[in-house]
Amino acid sequence: MIPFRVYYTDGNIYDGEPWKAPIFRVLVIIERDPDHGRRIISGADYYCWDTELQRWRGYDQIGMIQYLSLPGPKRVLIGEMVDNALWNEIYRRAENDADFPLRTAYGVYENKGER
Repeated sequence: MIPFRVYYTDGNIYDGEPWKAPIFRVLVIIERDPDHGRRIISGADYYCWDTELQRWRGYDQIGMIQYLSLPGPKRVLIGEMVDNALWNEIYRRAENDADFPLRTAYGVYENKGER
């Protein structure tokens, strides 16, 4: 069972240990969600691994600095701005990823992407 998958601007994906995820050019992260089947995190400047919750969280610069000031191990991935066509393509790949449960609803802070 894959807990998450990171999608990058060059089309690569990563679903291994969070501590070894490639750092740069992140667009979208999909992960399992106990409430909604799957969750997609996108549109952030930084993606930080929450060790306690075992999930990724999207932050702006101030949020990332606050994350780094807390005790414990850290992993920060850096997002990238791209044109809408590429972002929509990668988001659709994540939304249609067959390795994750079907979505039952969207989370409150989840970007709903293009339909």
